Amino acid sequence: MRDFRTGGVFAAQRQKAQRKRDPPMTKSPSPKHLLSATGIGFAAALLCSTAPAAYAQDECGALVDGQVSCTPSDQPFDEGIGYDAPGDITVDLEPGLSITPDPRAPGLLIVSEEGGVTINGAGTHIGTRGATGAVAFAKGDVSIDLGTVTSQAIPGELAWGINTFTATGTTRITVDEVRSVGDDSFAIIAESTTGDVIIDVGLVSTSGFAADTVKVVTAGAVDIAIDRIESSGDYVWGINLLNGAIVDEQVVGGSSYIAIGSIDIGGNNNIGVSALGVGDVYIDVDTIKLSGDSATGVSLITDSNGYIHIRDLALDGFASTGVAAQALGGLNVIIDTASFTGEGGSIQAFSVAGSASVDVGVLTGDGGAGIIASSAFASASIDVDTIDIDGDYSVAASATAQEATARVRAGSVTMKGQNNVGLWASGQSSLVQLAGPLLIDGDGAKGIQSITTGGEGQVIGAGTLTATGADAIGIAMVARYGGGTIRTAGAIDVAGDGANAIQAVGEGTDLRIDAQDVRTTGADSAGIHARTRFPGFFIGTASGPLVARAGDIDIRAANVSVAGAGATGISAMGLGTATILAGRVHATAGHAIETDMIGTVALDLRGAVRSDAATAIFAQGEDVAIDIAAGGSVFGGQDGILVNAVGKRCALEDPADGSPNPCPVPGSSAGGGGGIGIGATATVTADPRALAGAATIVNRGTIAAGAGYAVRAETGAVALTNHGRIEGAVKVAAGDDLFDNRGTFLVSKDSDFGAGVDTLRNSGIVKLATARAAGRYALAGLERFENGGAIDLRNGAIGDTLTLSGDYRGTGGARLFVDLDTEKGIADRLVVAGTATGSTLVDLAIDASDAVLTGPDGIVVVSTGAGSAADAFRIAPSSLEIGFVRYTLAQDGGEYALVGRAGNAAYRQLGAIQAADNVWDASADLWRQNGLGQRDAQLGGRASTARRLWGAMQGGRVSRDWTGAGEGGTTDLSYRQTRQGGQIGLDLLGGDGEGGALRFGVTAGYTRSDLDYRHTRDGIALSTGNIGLYAGYVGQALFANLLVKYDRHDIKLKTDALDSAAKIDGSTWGADGEIGVRFGNTGLFVEPTVGLAWTRTSVDTLHAGRQQIAFDDSTGVKGRIGGRIGGTMPFSEGAALTLYASGHAVHRFGDDYGLELIAGARETIGADRLGTYGEGRFGLSYRATSGFEAFAESQGEVGGGYDALAGRVGVRIGF
Repeated sequence: MRDFRTGGVFAAQRQKAQRKRDPPMTKSPSPKHLLSATGIGFAAALLCSTAPAAYAQDECGALVDGQVSCTPSDQPFDEGIGYDAPGDITVDLEPGLSITPDPRAPGLLIVSEEGGVTINGAGTHIGTRGATGAVAFAKGDVSIDLGTVTSQAIPGELAWGINTFTATGTTRITVDEVRSVGDDSFAIIAESTTGDVIIDVGLVSTSGFAADTVKVVTAGAVDIAIDRIESSGDYVWGINLLNGAIVDEQVVGGSSYIAIGSIDIGGNNNIGVSALGVGDVYIDVDTIKLSGDSATGVSLITDSNGYIHIRDLALDGFASTGVAAQALGGLNVIIDTASFTGEGGSIQAFSVAGSASVDVGVLTGDGGAGIIASSAFASASIDVDTIDIDGDYSVAASATAQEATARVRAGSVTMKGQNNVGLWASGQSSLVQLAGPLLIDGDGAKGIQSITTGGEGQVIGAGTLTATGADAIGIAMVARYGGGTIRTAGAIDVAGDGANAIQAVGEGTDLRIDAQDVRTTGADSAGIHARTRFPGFFIGTASGPLVARAGDIDIRAANVSVAGAGATGISAMGLGTATILAGRVHATAGHAIETDMIGTVALDLRGAVRSDAATAIFAQGEDVAIDIAAGGSVFGGQDGILVNAVGKRCALEDPADGSPNPCPVPGSSAGGGGGIGIGATATVTADPRALAGAATIVNRGTIAAGAGYAVRAETGAVALTNHGRIEGAVKVAAGDDLFDNRGTFLVSKDSDFGAGVDTLRNSGIVKLATARAAGRYALAGLERFENGGAIDLRNGAIGDTLTLSGDYRGTGGARLFVDLDTEKGIADRLVVAGTATGSTLVDLAIDASDAVLTGPDGIVVVSTGAGSAADAFRIAPSSLEIGFVRYTLAQDGGEYALVGRAGNAAYRQLGAIQAADNVWDASADLWRQNGLGQRDAQLGGRASTARRLWGAMQGGRVSRDWTGAGEGGTTDLSYRQTRQGGQIGLDLLGGDGEGGALRFGVTAGYTRSDLDYRHTRDGIALSTGNIGLYAGYVGQALFANLLVKYDRHDIKLKTDALDSAAKIDGSTWGADGEIGVRFGNTGLFVEPTVGLAWTRTSVDTLHAGRQQIAFDDSTGVKGRIGGRIGGTMPFSEGAALTLYASGHAVHRFGDDYGLELIAGARETIGADRLGTYGEGRFGLSYRATSGFEAFAESQGEVGGGYDALAGRVGVRIGF
């Protein structure tokens, strides 16, 4: 506690100075002594002067009924005015009166031994030298009303302005202005035993050493109102109030009210207002300005309640104090603006039984300034809008309440200096609220300090907090038993080695930290540093029994960033459990998050958690659970996550004798991480599965690592579920571990599953990371790989090997993707050390340009142990046909080799030849149908003109069940072909003779045809143009026809083997001949016929990347035999209608259709020609006399697995 005028060095200096100057009789008696006096007498006037001969008596005449009036005519008052009477005395001073006695003579000396004293002189001026201006002693009331009073000390004599004393009466002093000059020369002294004191003064001024402006001593009520106080000199008190006395062994005192407009005092060791009271004290000052060292704005000590309101407080000097207030009851200090220039300066409020509160608008200071509110048994609170101070070892705002709540609320705080504290709250419970920015600069600085015992400690920050300096702390909390909570919405930015943004210690209690934006810069710094431990030694009590809590830590933080060697983002260690919900956390060289708890640890990560150079997350506890949300990520320059589920551990308090603790609390100064059993260390030598806990990791985001492992566990059984992405490798301990991969596991190095029975259950993707060269990767220590997803070995390098140390089982949609170099005959390989069962589809990472034919040995893509199922691996449907190559897997012992043969798409290209032959036949059928009309006219007795122009159109479709064969087996080539086309012809030469009619002509046509394979999207489209020459002979019964025709084909191959349809050309040469004879007449005829057709079709080679399809030239012969029956009905004028029907047996001769697939190797495939089938037709023709003829015909064909329909119409015109 600081020294006040009631004791200590300060008081000793003051008393020593007074003893040098005060004669023995001039010292005022104490209230106790005054109370024992039975009379004052006129001799009491000697208290005002050391020269008894200098005073006057009855200067204005004798008292009349205790009253006298002084007029200007009574002047001069060389010896002043003095009256002494046993009863009441009233002295009236007329306005304008001036009392200026000789040196050493008082201006007024009025004494009433039994009554009261009244001085009425509102317009009177009193001026003295070496004596007091006005003195009034009475047993009763004292009332003084004057204009101005001035007094000036002379050597050896004091000069007070006004001096009053009354035993029990009321004192009233009303003066416009009081001035005193000289050491120990007070302006106003009013003393009473138990009487009230009322002072109303415009201006009070003193000049000199220890020259107080107003001194009041009483045990009654006090009311002081002064417009202005001015003084210069050392040890000056502007207001010196002592309100209280011991009466009949009892301490008594009244309330005190002090209202001052302004106080301006210059000098050292001065006090603006000093109030020592028993009752309530109220101090209200507009302005206090003190210049000088060791000054105090307001000093208050009361046994009751205290109230102080200062609107403007300004101190300029070393070691000054703005307010020093003490109360047994409550204290309320309000200061609108306070400024301190020079080292020191503070605002202090100390209460014993009541609450202490300080409310400051703006506080500025050079050094040591700050606000203190303290209560022993009640609450303490500080509200400050702005603090800006410099200096070392300072506290900007400190609230202490040992048995209640300490509260500090601040708007803006700025501090510079070493080992400073911005906001301090210490109590049974505490609350610190930061509304605006807090900036503190200096080594060892603390932005906020909270200390509680038994109650709840809370720090709530809405503003920003910046701390700079070595070992600086943004928010520091020590909570014992009751709980600690830190909530910050604003940014916390701390820079300096060993600095922490948030540091919280819970002793026998739980901690809760919510932070939104935390940054530190410096070696061994921490963003959030939380510890729980056993309670240590502390000072203070709680209202009830202290009950220790578990020591749990709950942290919710986002945007935590730390930089510096060993700097940690979030650190939680201690007795209970740790629950951390984190957004973005970034550390450059230390852990982003670290935990070591006796209880369980739960991490909920929803942002990017990263350590550039170290392990991102170190999580140790009895059991550990880590959940990484979608959008969250973990990256460590070493390991991504290092987890130790150590199971049950002991934790003991440190031994009192200082011996080593066998079970230290994690994070304690004793070191270590808690023991596994008594005497154990962090190194486990027993079977770890018997002691370890369980670690559960659920990842929906990304986990990645640099030099280490994405996930590493040194202790405990691990259940790792990945819904997102894990990059790198996994290393676990000796437990029975389960890795349930439902997302992507990107393998870039070997994983080690340790001892125990370990399973990797994959329903997602296990994929090799991108690499420039092929590598060997292993999942070591893995007893079982259950694959319902994909293993993807495609990484841009061909020849990688992934080795599984245990058994393998493929289930559901299990797939294996491999890179393949078909030219070199190498591929990625999956190696299963154990047995492979189930079913897995193998997908090949090649396209049609890379697919080639292999030899029978193929390319090995899977190697397994003995006892593996033959169908454990099969080619995926999407990789069965790649381009024109079909791949299969062949098992030979423990190896599954990829074998490439001609695929279905290659077989289907045979349809190009088949389609071309069909189109040639279709256009030939149009020519043949035209010949029927000519023959019917000729043999029906209707003369034909020598030359004719004819044209016909057709449409039809063909369906065939067809099979292709090759080295790889057979393929279904069943198809449906449609066609539409037209043909025209012109008889160039012709004539009739006795032997028959002979004609020669030319024909040309166009056909559009589409051949579509069943059950596929593959097909072949032809656009064919043709030209031919024909000849026909019709005799008396015999007839013959011959056609030679050339077809040019534009062929479009539509197949899934190609990215787009391929276009190639083809051609067909052919000749068709027929001979027959007619029996019957015009009414009914029968025509037996026989025909033979020869064709040769050539199709260009198809080039598709490294694949080619070379078509064999197709030469075929079609023979037919059958007949036609019909009749002609003549009409008038020579017209006729012929109806007919025909039937033929048709057989096609020739080699099978064939082609060769060239893709690395060569493979020949083929398909048979259509064999024997039946053909039937029905038609009619109408011939007009004019030579115009129209005809129509339908055709059907049926054979084994073959049928066709067609229709034709046409006309002939003779000319």
